[in-house]
Amino acid sequence: MAILGGYIYRKNAAPPGHQKTWEGWTRVTIMAEAYELRDRFEPPLAASQQEPRS
Repeated sequence: MAILGGYIYRKNAAPPGHQKTWEGWTRVTIMAEAYELRDRFEPPLAASQQEPRS
């Protein structure tokens, strides 16, 4: 969570605080909402309809 909030892990750095953890949690919830909206308006393709990967 803290890394998503912008925390950069370094050997001598202090542990992430509540603000970086909260910012990471906010980003996770935004991503989850985006996935829900994507599936609501564009249903997932069946395996036979997916484009082949190169």
